[in-house]
Amino acid sequence: MSKSIQVIGPFITNYSLARTNRGLAKALSKVQDLYKTYLYGSVDQLDKYPDDSDLNKFPYIKSLWSKDELETDIAIYSNFPKEGIVNIGYSQIKAKTKTAFVAWEESIYPKIWVDEINQNLHGVFTISSFVKDILKKNGIKVPIFSTLIGIDDAMLVNPTAVFPLQTKKKFKFLHISSARKRKGVDVLLKAYFSQFSKDDDVCLVIKSFPGPDNMVPELLSELQNENSPEVEHITSPDLTDLDMVNLIHACDCSVYPSRAEGFGLPIAESMYHGKPVIATNYSGYLDFANESNAYLIDYKLVNTTDSEMVNLGAKWAEPDATHLAKTMKYLFENIESEEVTQKVNLAKEVANELTWQNTAKKILPIISDLEKISHLKTQNAGVISFLNDDDGVGEYTADLYSNVEDSFNNFFYISNKDIDARKKIDASNVIRTWESGETSFQETLKFIQEYKLQHIHIQYHSGVNFAPESLDYLLMELARLEVNSYVTLHAVKGKGFNIGLECKNLHLAKSVFIHNKEDFDSVPTDNKVLLYHPRKLVPYRSKSHVQNKLELDSYNPIIITHGKLVLQKIDLESVLESIKILKKDYPNILLIAMNAVVASNSSAKSDFDKLQEVVREFNLEENVLFVPDFLSEEEIFILLQVSDIALFPYKDVGESASAAVSKSLATLTPTITTDIKMFSEFTNEVLKIKDTNPTNISLAIDSLTKDLSLKNDLIKNSREFIEEYSFAMQAVRTLSYF
Repeated sequence: MSKSIQVIGPFITNYSLARTNRGLAKALSKVQDLYKTYLYGSVDQLDKYPDDSDLNKFPYIKSLWSKDELETDIAIYSNFPKEGIVNIGYSQIKAKTKTAFVAWEESIYPKIWVDEINQNLHGVFTISSFVKDILKKNGIKVPIFSTLIGIDDAMLVNPTAVFPLQTKKKFKFLHISSARKRKGVDVLLKAYFSQFSKDDDVCLVIKSFPGPDNMVPELLSELQNENSPEVEHITSPDLTDLDMVNLIHACDCSVYPSRAEGFGLPIAESMYHGKPVIATNYSGYLDFANESNAYLIDYKLVNTTDSEMVNLGAKWAEPDATHLAKTMKYLFENIESEEVTQKVNLAKEVANELTWQNTAKKILPIISDLEKISHLKTQNAGVISFLNDDDGVGEYTADLYSNVEDSFNNFFYISNKDIDARKKIDASNVIRTWESGETSFQETLKFIQEYKLQHIHIQYHSGVNFAPESLDYLLMELARLEVNSYVTLHAVKGKGFNIGLECKNLHLAKSVFIHNKEDFDSVPTDNKVLLYHPRKLVPYRSKSHVQNKLELDSYNPIIITHGKLVLQKIDLESVLESIKILKKDYPNILLIAMNAVVASNSSAKSDFDKLQEVVREFNLEENVLFVPDFLSEEEIFILLQVSDIALFPYKDVGESASAAVSKSLATLTPTITTDIKMFSEFTNEVLKIKDTNPTNISLAIDSLTKDLSLKNDLIKNSREFIEEYSFAMQAVRTLSYF
């Protein structure tokens, strides 16, 4: 008997949520046959109840629409309440596994909805990484996954006619939106009027919709005079999807100086149809728009005004009108240039991937994982770990379980009393019951019994928190209490220890999680699970904005190296020689050598002096910036994000995975590595070179600088790699063994 999925919410009108819901349901029904797919909405949930004419317009909906609410295996709720910020109704969903598909724009998500999600849902899908980050920062503690949305099938067609515009001007900018304050139409009109006049062969075409929040009539009344450039304002609500395709093709450039977008579908549609795009360098569409395929406008974050929701304290972007005006002028004058053509071609490649079928294919395996953990919503659990100190295991624990705290009925962090170098204040669910070197766990076991915890996950680091014998004792006591136990081994073997052999009771755990294949193979227990270390995607920063702040905007390209300064391991001498070669074609090239020098290591200090001498010998004083200090993680991320290429010219010295490359991928900085064992886990996320020969390094940098398609592929593959092994994804995979 097949399982069932129900997409709940509006689905029959041109309302953005309705388009989303029918696109998602249609795709889910097409790409798999494990789940029978339904569309449902009560009279209260729908913006319009379907009639025969609606069903004739969308005939495929007839087979998807359920007039009655069913109790399904999966529910995907995609709707907003009609009354404003009140309960959405997640508690009323009839399904074994309950999820939501969420769109949002502002920096603050209402607490009433945060609480409702945490209490009732098993997982959340978002239309962009931007929305995912907002939900996470606002306290949602069930798994969140960014799956993007698709361009409507009806828009994936060729134009059939010339759209009947009134203007006779040759060059036409296009803006499609509701023309509310959030859409930035005020910034657009002011920038356009400041840069052009009636004598310019240009027209701004605005397609908006009738409504009280439409700012265009008032703005035109305020701005227009006898010398104003031409504006054609289309407000008809009756244009078909094909009309919109024809309109996009009738114009030369699309402009979207939005203050915030959950996704930015008109931007994706313009890219798909081969039109250059100008957009604010902020919010949801940065999942597919970047400096290689669009013209991104500077901004500053400000408090929201006249937003669609009364959401005190929320922020959005204020686009730089001067930068916008200059960019519009540049596109007006250079629309036929090779640069514009290249950006358009790269944008179309990305937009071709934005289909509902691809979204459905992302959602389906996540749904399968969420089904495996839905039973935990009524159960109690805890994790034994360091927490809120400067220990890496504590940071790992917080990063992992912050995604799934509310996947349980009650969840606790059971940590040590003798905390050292506290970094954060404990939350109410942090309980301190043991000390480093603990042997009895008397207080810990009492707490587990008192609060009826059914699952205990132990984060264990090679005797740092307590001895292997103590771990054995704890596992034995948990088994005696019939509590399911799980162990993550953060260091399996090293000089003087081998936890896999020293711990005799690992077999008592339900699962033993291990982060790499070599350690996995060395542990002699049948309950082991290979679960790769999770990855983080660093919050986006505008490269051009940060370059300007750091006074690095005159350099191009910017190359960065990272890792402790050990010349036997990192061939920085060859890198300097490659910079010397590249300087002939790139006189403003900059190498940021972010390679920390250990003060107590005389060899490292000698190597540093040697490199400085090479810089002088090659006359690279203006092209090399050494950063010999140990930086904070945030500082490292900023310097990686300001760079065009991250370079790891490592020699094969027998070491395993490099954390430095993981940091580079987390910032989506295009990355070059040598083809050695250390980087064997990376495939198409990086560009690999045979060795550290200066010619090979310089050729790789030159290729990646010139080939924007290759650069875009690396960025796309890096994002997919990070998402596949994200903390949210690995947290759900961990819980699937509970």
